[in-house]
Amino acid sequence: MEQVPLSANLEAIFRSRLVPVQVVDAKGKVIGTFVPRLTEDDVSPDAVVSEPPLFIDQCGQRRVSIRIAGNTNYPCLMAALAKGYRVCLEYTKLDKPVLHWEEFMPDYQAEQDGAYFSATSAEELLGLIAMQEVRGDKWRGWTADERTAAKRIHDTAQTFDTDGNLLPNE
Repeated sequence: MEQVPLSANLEAIFRSRLVPVQVVDAKGKVIGTFVPRLTEDDVSPDAVVSEPPLFIDQCGQRRVSIRIAGNTNYPCLMAALAKGYRVCLEYTKLDKPVLHWEEFMPDYQAEQDGAYFSATSAEELLGLIAMQEVRGDKWRGWTADERTAAKRIHDTAQTFDTDGNLLPNE
């Protein structure tokens, strides 16, 4: 069975392969298997795949695995609506876009009971909503433990090339 690093673009892998692949960590240890739920007809840019691929860990347990992609926008909008937020989308026309396909910048907005959120993607919008729901009005504050945890996350971050190979720390 083919092995791919955890850092790989798994969405692209499943759009190009119809067979399971093992997922390995940075040290090459197998941490699970992705099982695509696609058919030959599903492998097209316009395909709507109703069932996502499965991630099965080494204990045989099914796990959730979601990465921001073209198929996460609408579910995030629907989740914000289901939470009771009023959601709208506006665009700002950019005078000097950096990339030719980014002539308009999206502004997703959600409001509920005086709480207002704004982001450039539906996924970011839902993330802000979740952050405020978990952290409350003191979302900006950091405890000493939170600073330590954030530092650990950043200090242990690894860098991979586009083929998924671990790059040495510089």
